[in-house]
Amino acid sequence: LVMGCFGHSRFRESILGGASRTVLSETTLPGDGITPGFGRGDVLNGLGYFEYASEPTGTGSTLEIFAAGQTGNEDMALLIDGQIVATYDAISSGGDTFVFETATTLSASQVQVAFTNDVYDPANGVDYNLIVDAIAIDGTRFETEDGTVYSTGTWRFEDGITSGFGRGDILHGLGSFSYGEDPDAPPPTDLFVA
Repeated sequence: LVMGCFGHSRFRESILGGASRTVLSETTLPGDGITPGFGRGDVLNGLGYFEYASEPTGTGSTLEIFAAGQTGNEDMALLIDGQIVATYDAISSGGDTFVFETATTLSASQVQVAFTNDVYDPANGVDYNLIVDAIAIDGTRFETEDGTVYSTGTWRFEDGITSGFGRGDILHGLGSFSYGEDPDAPPPTDLFVA
């Protein structure tokens, strides 16, 4: 097996095929010593192994969520096609970027970001709120306050917490943002319910 990837250049692999790009090994490279990684060569310079993997398909998507908690205690969930695929606890009040990789290509209309642990105790000055500035899919940014984003947990002075499009980028109560929806179509039906 090791001989199969010995001495094959990337050019030769691209024409004739090969495995060294998808082989996890522990080899020595100048500047970083013996370190595990993919495509690090075809010689083991110490105790270690080659692990063969399937070819990357390149058909997935990278989803980024740009979010902050008002207190730093807020939790959120990422839903794709109505299913929770990731949860995030204690979202920093300073904001952070949360990255999720999918195996298939993703569109904005498949994505929901949900606020999962609302606390409102005005007598003790406690009010959890989740701020979701935007999401990005493969580098394309979708602003949460856009008119194509449906919210089920945003409070406004004039009407309280009411579901609707383009209501802002803060979830004040348990609910979610659904991206890339058609404001002229009926509201989404697979909404997050706490």
